[in-house]
Formats: sequence, C-alpha cells, structure tokens
Amino acid sequence: MMYSSKVVALSCGIAIFSGSLAWGADPTVKSKKEGEAFQAMQQAIAPPASPDDQLKAIDGFLTSFADTQFKVLLLQNAMQIAQQKNDAPLTMTYAERVLEVDPKNFEADVTIASVTAANAKEFDLDKAEKTAKVQKYAQMALENVKDYPKPFSQLPDAQWVTQKKGAEAQAHSAMGMMAVANKKYDEAITEFKTSAETAPDSVTTFRLGEAQMKAGKLDDAAATFDKVLSMTEASAQVKQYAQQRKADVAKLKAAQAK
Repeated sequence: MMYSSKVVALSCGIAIFSGSLAWGADPTVKSKKEGEAFQAMQQAIAPPASPDDQLKAIDGFLTSFADTQFKVLLLQNAMQIAQQKNDAPLTMTYAERVLEVDPKNFEADVTIASVTAANAKEFDLDKAEKTAKVQKYAQMALENVKDYPKPFSQLPDAQWVTQKKGAEAQAHSAMGMMAVANKKYDEAITEFKTSAETAPDSVTTFRLGEAQMKAGKLDDAAATFDKVLSMTEASAQVKQYAQQRKADVAKLKAAQAK
C-alpha cells in the first residue's frame, strides 16, 4: 500500500496562514492577487474534480506564482494525487520537484523509495540500481523525518506524530518490498515486521505473511494471514487475498506432511 499524506493546507482557508515561511512558521500569500488565485485553485481541486483537473489547477497556480510560499505543500499534494492515479513516472516527477525545493522532505524521500520498490521485478536488468535507490531514499526518509518541523502550526501534534510514523513505516516497507524482489526473504520479514510495529497496516501485514511463506516459515505465515483476517481496517480485497494465501499455506503444509 502506498503511503500518502494529506496536505491539509489545501482544505483550509488562506486566512489561517500568517507570518513568513521558515522552519515551523506558516506560509502566507504575498499579495491579494496570489490570495485570490489560491482560493480559485482550492475551488478547482475540490470534489468532484478529476485528478487530472486537480493537477492542472495546481500546476497552473505554481506557474503563475513560482515563488509562492505554498510551493512545497502544493507539490506534495500533486505528488499524492499522481500516486493515487497510479501514475508512477508522474509521481516521481513531483517527488523530485519537492526535493529541489525542500531537500530534506521525508515525504518525497519515502515516495521515491516506495514507488521504486513497488515497480521492481525479480528479473529487472537494473535491479541493483533500484535496490541502491530504495536503500538511499528510505534511509534518507528515516533520517530526515526525525526533526522535520510541522508544515503549519495548526496541524495537531498527534496528527503530525501519526503522519511521521506512517512515513517511517513505509520506508521500512519499501526496503521489505525490494528485499522480496531480491529473494532476501529473511531481510524482508525484518523490514515488514518493523513497518507493521511502527504503524499497523493490513497490506504490510499481508506482505509479511507472503515473505514468511516464501521463506518456508509456514506456521508463521498462517498466523500472519489470520491476523490480517482479524484486522478491522483491512479491505474486503485484502482479506480475500489473505484467505487465499492461508489456503495455499495449508496445501504446502499438507504436501510436506506426506
């Protein structure tokens, strides 16, 4: 499951923003013209706008106000929208644009690691490069998340802690997915366990079960798939996959017993 943070700034009125852009300070519009354009953009990206229309509105605003103090937040929001579209190249483009403006942005780091890992396959000719890239950006995310300040002051502390833990969890999950692609299942198990302990998630737990299954740890895999089935936040699709994998584990155990 892709990690995605919600850029709350876009759902708030610009009147809440004051002060100058700095670590821990709130961004603000620089002119009446920018404020009016920002409000128009907010209206344009509101439901039922399509993802393409949302991105068009954000890009249009950024083109007109290239030095806006909302640049990082807007690019993060665009990155999230592209990710929800399952458009990996576009997601990577926005993530790289975020890092150009904010080199320590852990959300962009973890997005690059996750998208790279999610698109890595066992027989990729560039798998070594992808592995190095995932490790680089996942580790950068884990380092940068430690002291990264809240994007704006009105974001509740508890929500910010949860958001940061989610990023940490996804960094470990990305390394776990890359380990699976490299058939390093014990390494994958460690990373998925750390991810699930940091921020419990049914998809990560399912991936843990698959890694345990591929490692031949069938009893552990069966228990993990049972855990997925008991998770209230797990979607019907995830539970269906877990039920199927549980049946596969049972067949493997039966074959071993013969």
